[in-house]
Amino acid sequence: MKVTITEDVTQVNINSEEEYFNVVIKEASEILAEKYALEAQLAAEEAKASAIIANQERRSDFVIDTSYMGKAPQGSSESSPVWTITKIVVAVDGSTTVTIATNVAWTDRLTAIYS
Repeated sequence: MKVTITEDVTQVNINSEEEYFNVVIKEASEILAEKYALEAQLAAEEAKASAIIANQERRSDFVIDTSYMGKAPQGSSESSPVWTITKIVVAVDGSTTVTIATNVAWTDRLTAIYS
């Protein structure tokens, strides 16, 4: 059995089934190693994101057609002007408008200036 594998500019001549299987196993091992490295990197990024979220106060409120979502450093009071609040307004036609207010108190979410 003689098989020639050509991939881009790399050429591998294989003279036996055993060589063929060794090449396939090596390539599969390299692919799996890359997959596991990417999965580990993703898990690390997810852990970082979870830690950031865990260290924040979060609030949400819905009033008629408007949703408010706020976040602030952990331990912040609702009356402290350290909140970042996202305001989402849903119009009758279903369209949405998203605006943000920063360094405001959660208790002022209804009257805060959003942009």
